[in-house]
Amino acid sequence: MDLQGTISKPVKGLTFGHPYLNLTDMKKELKQAIINFIFDNEKDYQLTNLTVDKFREYIYSASGDYLIGGEDVKEFISKAITLLTN
Repeated sequence: MDLQGTISKPVKGLTFGHPYLNLTDMKKELKQAIINFIFDNEKDYQLTNLTVDKFREYIYSASGDYLIGGEDVKEFISKAITLLTN
């Protein structure tokens, strides 16, 4: 997986601003894409920022506000990085 191609296409079955109720409602495909990205870039000094930037379309609207469920995606990223890199 290359850095440019990670989110070049939306994850299958996922729409922007999908109304997640909590972390367990996030699509498995999005979770897998995030985890794969973390493993592929685990040595990056700014891994959290890099990951959030890569998955920004699933977190923030064009105006910079959280999408519905965007905070859950960001929280998942933070928890996954902590779990997978420590």
